[in-house]
Amino acid sequence: MNNTRQQILDLSSRTDISKMGLRELARELGVKNPQTIKYHLQKIAEAQNVKERASVRIEKNMLGISDLIRIPIKGSVSAGPATQVVSDETRGYLRISSNLLNSKNYKDLYALIVVGTSMNRANVDGKSVNDGDYAIIDSSKRNPVNGKYVIAQVDGLANLKRFYRDNAQVALMSESSDHYEPIFVHLDDSSENLIQGTVVQVVNTPTFA
Repeated sequence: MNNTRQQILDLSSRTDISKMGLRELARELGVKNPQTIKYHLQKIAEAQNVKERASVRIEKNMLGISDLIRIPIKGSVSAGPATQVVSDETRGYLRISSNLLNSKNYKDLYALIVVGTSMNRANVDGKSVNDGDYAIIDSSKRNPVNGKYVIAQVDGLANLKRFYRDNAQVALMSESSDHYEPIFVHLDDSSENLIQGTVVQVVNTPTFA
């Protein structure tokens, strides 16, 4: 078997390569031309039963021109009175071009659908956070600095808030055209799971007149 194809199969046994674009795969395998990766993915896909034998998950978009990334949607997050339970269950995938993503840390990204208006005056890289938008979270970033937008788990419910820490106190703030009370948490009362990740991007859902 071609060495590059074997490298792809070996990599697929360790990680979900369907979340990786052609350029990312090329970098990971030390291949200069992403089109070389595309060629060998096509050859793997053509081989009989290779997908089942090697547990390779190859998305059709990986063979196209653009690099579409599949980000797991873990449910919803409250931007208002918290009603959404924190869950690890994947409920679908947000498919987005790698050229539209601010973060390349694909393996730690997940998305939540925003429910509510408590963050409609937030500013995440120039974008507000409105009902129905997608918040993209980096789960590896659980020690935010002041002013970052986070997913916080309070009483088992997921909240999208702005993070401020003052000594032993954490304030989780709304930024809205309506009034929402802040949430104050003492570090002694919070668990290590208080912060579920930092919001790295918001994908606004288009509105049509």
